[in-house]
Amino acid sequence: MAKTKVELELPGDLALLIERDPLVRRAAERLLEKELVAKLRTLAVADMLLSRSELTEEDIERLDMKIKRGVVERLSERKPW
Repeated sequence: MAKTKVELELPGDLALLIERDPLVRRAAERLLEKELVAKLRTLAVADMLLSRSELTEEDIERLDMKIKRGVVERLSERKPW
């Protein structure tokens, strides 16, 4: 499989650690590649599943608010520890 280089902006201390230690760099590269592949696959599957959806943005916003209201109600009904 052909690979492409990707440039990332990292916080200074993290970038410094990765630059200084080749072992940490290789571990970070493997971890980032694994996580990126997993996320991209998830997004591709979600995109395929939603490609035939008839929901509008407005429908989604209404569902979002309804779900959030339900969560707030459930949490407010819980007894404090």
